[in-house]
Amino acid sequence: MTAINAWFCTITAENWEKVKEHRIWGVPDTPKSRSKFRLIKPGDFLVFYLKSPTRAIIGTSSVASEVFIERSKSPWTDREYPHRVHLSEVRELSNPIPFSAIEGRLSKIRSGGSLFGNSIISLTEQDREIIEILGRQSS
Repeated sequence: MTAINAWFCTITAENWEKVKEHRIWGVPDTPKSRSKFRLIKPGDFLVFYLKSPTRAIIGTSSVASEVFIERSKSPWTDREYPHRVHLSEVRELSNPIPFSAIEGRLSKIRSGGSLFGNSIISLTEQDREIIEILGRQSS
């Protein structure tokens, strides 16, 4: 059985609406994004973090497809996100988890600077547990 990985996905408010509507998520065609994105597998857990103005974890989903490249049929208008996955049900948190609640508590997200230029950051199992506990506390 393949291990389920967890990923911290930064997103804009406009693109969060597209994720919920189309149940698809993608990253730009940059070396950093491509190298991480190719590691995503069906069943992996995604945590969506709204960069601004909220600066909070706003939702979760699971990956429902293999990674694929699609340069047409884009729901996004701000830029191209050709590296994509289909998502299972997208869950929006009724009470978003503010960045202040996770800052310094997650292994790879020690400060706001950790997010700069990152569309996707891998999470450890402990990071995922922290986020799930905070999500239960905020509902």
